[in-house]
Amino acid sequence: MLSFQPHRKQLLGPLVALVLIAAASGAAIYFIPSDFEYALHARVGAGVLAVILMTIWSFVPYLQWTNTAYTLTTHRFTASNGVLSKSIDEIPIAKVNTVSSDQSFVERLLGSGTLTIESAGEHGRLAFRDIPKIQDVRAELFRLTEEAAGEDDASDPEHADPEHADPEHSDAEHNDAGPADRAGHADVLAGAGDAKGAGGGGDADERPDGRVP
Repeated sequence: MLSFQPHRKQLLGPLVALVLIAAASGAAIYFIPSDFEYALHARVGAGVLAVILMTIWSFVPYLQWTNTAYTLTTHRFTASNGVLSKSIDEIPIAKVNTVSSDQSFVERLLGSGTLTIESAGEHGRLAFRDIPKIQDVRAELFRLTEEAAGEDDASDPEHADPEHADPEHSDAEHNDAGPADRAGHADVLAGAGDAKGAGGGGDADERPDGRVP
């Protein structure tokens, strides 16, 4: 089983936003004149605004990242995400048709990319962004897909080798022959025996000189 989260580069934007908001709010609070009549209210307002912006641009994206997970097993690929509400997509390995990956230049340097899976089920085509070690994940998913396809072919009766047919099945078919078939077979054997007996009798009555008495 392989479990992983999106690449950490998703946290770069929220981290930059956190630093900028903290710096801007700190500067605003510091540079508000102390002799200003509403200095206290202005500082409180700047602090509240900073918290709101940090929540929207930093804390929420971080929670989304921590609550997004991918799991790859021998039977299915599962993607789950959501903070308050949760969404889960499950793709059976046996129904996967195509696995592809896309990487930009920066993503190639970071080892991440977008993984696209096309399946024969109701999901159709799904794309998952910022997959870490995407080439390893793609190779593992492709290997599991081939193994699942091989197991399906082996279990399909149409692909079974007729030379390795079950002998008990053949014996059962022989024993399932009806009474009429067995009776007809017995009559054939009896007729062959009578014909052989008649031929043998003729040879016994023939004289050495070739004349029949």
